[in-house]
Amino acid sequence: MSLIHRIEPLLWMIFGAGGFLAAIFLPGLIVGVLLLGSDLGGLSYDRVHAMAASLPGKIFLISFFSLVLWHCMHHLRHLLLDLLGHGAAAAGAWVSYALAIAGTVATISAVSAL
Repeated sequence: MSLIHRIEPLLWMIFGAGGFLAAIFLPGLIVGVLLLGSDLGGLSYDRVHAMAASLPGKIFLISFFSLVLWHCMHHLRHLLLDLLGHGAAAAGAWVSYALAIAGTVATISAVSAL
């Protein structure tokens, strides 16, 4: 049994957590930060940066972006499986999860630099 098949339940759990975070927090983040911006007086750049640079803000940003990225990469893996068939299943899994690991490392390094 391959490594991907052995850790499949863990990957589905991460997939579900990323989908949950995307569904719950992404609309609020888009409306609150991008659309409303500083029009309401509470979301200036300095205030958002201070929230993101705090320890709870860093933990939220790292977990949010990492889990949503893993969610997207799991979708990409199954899209490749549907398009290319089972012959490319192993390669698609390794590529998509390698991208998710690289994105997680990039997210951690970018958020840690705040």
